[in-house]
Amino acid sequence: MSDDDSDRLQFQRIGEKTIRLDLPPQDDEPEVVQKGLLDLFRAWLAQTPQERRVMPRHQTRPFQVWLGWKKKGDAFFANTARMVDISRGGAQLLVVDPPRERSRVWICLGKPDPSDCLEATVLEVRIVSQKVWTVRLAFREPCPHPFFEAAVCILSPSDARQASSSSLETGGDEG
Repeated sequence: MSDDDSDRLQFQRIGEKTIRLDLPPQDDEPEVVQKGLLDLFRAWLAQTPQERRVMPRHQTRPFQVWLGWKKKGDAFFANTARMVDISRGGAQLLVVDPPRERSRVWICLGKPDPSDCLEATVLEVRIVSQKVWTVRLAFREPCPHPFFEAAVCILSPSDARQASSSSLETGGDEG
């Protein structure tokens, strides 16, 4: 036993028994041990959040799309929606008349005539204001590049397809 260890030891006699008390080392104690649970929780909250999504969302400019779904049997209902953001795996829209959660929907580019459509599932419907709802969607398949590019860059679907095919023909970006 070293001298440092003997300084930290204390013995206390209780009746016929002697109890050994080991004092913690001075200034060698990790910071975590010195803090209480509340301090640890505050430190955890202060950490920078990590991106939880596998595919990050991209903001879109004010961009109108069609959102359609089946209502009451085979009746198909379509309404315009405003796209807030999009990723390869899903999108968030603002709508006036929302579909039900877990329902199958189709999101289509091109206003007034829908053209490119993607099938999606409604993950969440939440009210934003008195008449506006936010709808979170998960695409059934990864979002095709022309659709994604049209949404993020505000191109028409045909312009996005032409840009994609010309970049493939020329071997990518030339910048």
